Amino acid sequence: MIPSARPDSAVETNVKNASISEVSTVQSEDYAELATFLASFPAETRSKERWLGRFRIWWDINPAFAGAPSRGWILRQQEKIVGFLGTIPMKIQLGGKETICFGGTTWRVLPDHRGMSMFLKRRQMQDQKDHLHVTTTPRPEVAKMLELLRYQRIDRGGGTNEQSVVVLNFEKFLRMKFDGRFAGAQIAWGFALILQCFQSLFQCFTLGKSRRADVREISKADRAFDELWERTRSRYLNTNIRTSEMLNWYCFSAKEPAKTLLGYYEGDTLFGYMMLSSSGERAMQIMECVDLWIDPARDEVSTLRALVGKAVKYARRNSFDRLVFPHFNGQTAASYRKLHLLRRPAWGRREYMTGSSGFLENITVENSYFVTAQGDYGL
Repeated sequence: MIPSARPDSAVETNVKNASISEVSTVQSEDYAELATFLASFPAETRSKERWLGRFRIWWDINPAFAGAPSRGWILRQQEKIVGFLGTIPMKIQLGGKETICFGGTTWRVLPDHRGMSMFLKRRQMQDQKDHLHVTTTPRPEVAKMLELLRYQRIDRGGGTNEQSVVVLNFEKFLRMKFDGRFAGAQIAWGFALILQCFQSLFQCFTLGKSRRADVREISKADRAFDELWERTRSRYLNTNIRTSEMLNWYCFSAKEPAKTLLGYYEGDTLFGYMMLSSSGERAMQIMECVDLWIDPARDEVSTLRALVGKAVKYARRNSFDRLVFPHFNGQTAASYRKLHLLRRPAWGRREYMTGSSGFLENITVENSYFVTAQGDYGL
């Protein structure tokens, strides 16, 4: 049972410190103080300015924010911020209807006040009990807590335990596997040449088979994306809203991580797109597909092949070392298998959702399509 909370603030007694703590919703006038708190948090690397920039993206220019009940919650003790739990509203289609869901982000409480952490979480769950809530980047210890709170893992179905991969720098990839040892470096250099030649030859027979296609790098999603969404939105009852407004916000409002949008056109009609996001793994520069949407009225495998081919060219031109294509559901897994790309075990992700029983009972593997761009991932 989640304790009830008053609309504007919840006052709880911290017995250990014998003082009064207050949980209140974040207001725009709290930004400066909150950014200072987060920038000075132990082991934090983001500056106050970067946190203010994130607030602007999460809330101020977010098309889904209008009418949202809260930006997040602040825990204060003696009027000083000692904790914060953020939330990001996002437009989503549930049961075929557009609504708002919330992505959890940035749960921080100072060490001396960790006993109060659950007051923040309970307030969030109470305030958002009538909405779907998604958490995709929790720390391992937070993930355990979410499971105790009966959050459900996001299930994408068969074939999604793998991801397709294109390695663009085999030498660096192999050097990492050998952990920098000298002998390993010599072996890596020799094998890299062989593997690179093999992959390039193989790609000529797989990615090179796509029909003449117009795949463009998009600097701003336009009406063609809205038309694609209107034609295809009924394919899944439960999925992200993919209007130009939402895509432009998610893809282009944040400089980090940088994102790239590729569109597949026939004439002036858009039949599919792929969104890529940059990330780093130690010394490896990685580009990852975070969203893929294709009109089933066209040959999906051919459309995917053209998008992947363009992504490879883009990543190579921009000196990325590896491209990663997650299998978002069984259908995309089957399509990627037909491209015969290298397959690897999918990255272990901690992705959870919760909401009223009415929401969860109607979200199934068959009628849902959830990608990597869920929760606060990439924001």
